[in-house]
Amino acid sequence: MNSWLARVLKSLLYIKRLLQNSDSKVDVAGGRANLERAGVILRPAVHIDYLNVSANGVPGEWITPEAQRLNM
Repeated sequence: MNSWLARVLKSLLYIKRLLQNSDSKVDVAGGRANLERAGVILRPAVHIDYLNVSANGVPGEWITPEAQRLNM
């Protein structure tokens, strides 16, 4: 189940897509900027640790919320 922050962000992006002119070009830079602004507004409620990992040569991140780290 997605967090409430993920659901809010998904809803905002859906509404933005509905209001966008379908004839307009895709603005990748603008979309990234919008997500960055949303990330500042919708901050996680807990501290999150990010660890860069490699899974069979594929780069990725191991993301651990503080609450989970304490229970390990």
